[in-house]
Amino acid sequence: MEIWQIGMIVLVAVVLPNWASLTIVVPVLMVLAYNGTVDPLLSFGETDIQYFDLVLAIALLKTGIALAVDRGHVGLGRVYVAILVFIGVMAAATVLASYRFEWDIIARPEAIALARLVVQMSVLPLVVSSVRTLRGVAYCQKLVEYLGYAVAASIYLNVLGLFFDVTIGEVQITEAGVRYFGPLGDQIGFILLFFIYQKGLEGRWIPALFLTGALFATGTRGSVIALIVGITFLVWQSRRGLTSLNKRTMLTLIVLIVFSSILILYDVGSMQTRLVGTAFESGWEQRVLTMSIATRVFVDNILTGVGYTGFRFLAMEYGALEEFGVYFSPNYIATTSNQYLQAATDGGVVGLFAYIWMMSIILKHLKFAGSQTPSIKCSFYSASYVWLLSLLIGNQTAVWLLPGSLISYLLWLVLGLAIATATNVRREQAVREWGNVRALVSEQTEPSSVW
Repeated sequence: MEIWQIGMIVLVAVVLPNWASLTIVVPVLMVLAYNGTVDPLLSFGETDIQYFDLVLAIALLKTGIALAVDRGHVGLGRVYVAILVFIGVMAAATVLASYRFEWDIIARPEAIALARLVVQMSVLPLVVSSVRTLRGVAYCQKLVEYLGYAVAASIYLNVLGLFFDVTIGEVQITEAGVRYFGPLGDQIGFILLFFIYQKGLEGRWIPALFLTGALFATGTRGSVIALIVGITFLVWQSRRGLTSLNKRTMLTLIVLIVFSSILILYDVGSMQTRLVGTAFESGWEQRVLTMSIATRVFVDNILTGVGYTGFRFLAMEYGALEEFGVYFSPNYIATTSNQYLQAATDGGVVGLFAYIWMMSIILKHLKFAGSQTPSIKCSFYSASYVWLLSLLIGNQTAVWLLPGSLISYLLWLVLGLAIATATNVRREQAVREWGNVRALVSEQTEPSSVW
């Protein structure tokens, strides 16, 4: 980018309110960075600092200045404490790894990646401090919903583009078939899950089918397994009487099950081939080899870990090249292929416990938000609860808690809106109660008429 273009991005980030930067500017820049349309702002070895990191840093700085001027503060609830504990454990593991392996901590990609993750996690307090009314929450929810439709539409445009010899986004053609990723790559299926759950809980079967069709076109096995986990959980909860689902929602879930079965039967997105064919065996073997190497790394560093994302730099010392042979690719050891195992190798057993505790606290907060917020916002947070739960249970072959991941960005954005909703509900209730008290006091102190 030219200097004037960088200046324009900085100007937009400074002028726009934080809620607009977080819901519009950052997601767009993340997509452009993923596609390679926009080059990194800075590069340190194998680690890049992107323009969306700059926008997030500016938003964080604006919030800090506003808090300093207003002499306000952001309360440290259990969610904040859990996140800070996780970050602290990863930071300590990264520093210890720099001493143990004689790495230069300042220039190491692990430290830069962790700093970028912290900046991305700052979306949570930024949203809470920026969205100060329930109307503002509703606007942000609508923007997120429109982003979901845009993501699904990009998949269909990707499919249609092939008929006109136009490539829109990423298309993966293999012996197993054709997969359509659009501009977001293979993480797009896990993002679509959130919006499918939301429309399913709202009983809107046409948008739900539209989104589900896009998910299957990606051919992402993990997202389909997570979808099955999520729908099964909703039905099980309803059968046990733990969740109240109306007839329209139940009908929508049944339609989704039937529609998904048809898509698998007709091998849309090569899903049937990838689930039960030879493509499943080859993909599974690669992930098992990666996980076996990661397990050895974890066992050898069970107490301290190897630092945030440090696995990729040690995997070669554990025989990765010999394990994969001529089929070796650096992508095979970029992560551990499992989020739990990633947390374990990064921070040791303490890092694993910190990750599990953080996610359990987030789940509880999303569940509470889905049951206590006004009905118009209930499905948004209930869907986020089911979405995160399905990721934690159903997605066992991918790592998504990374600084450049749109999946984790969506989590922090939704969690921030959940906290903002609860805060604004309490604030408006307090204002109404104070108004009632003032009205009652004024009635009691008003002098009675002598007539």
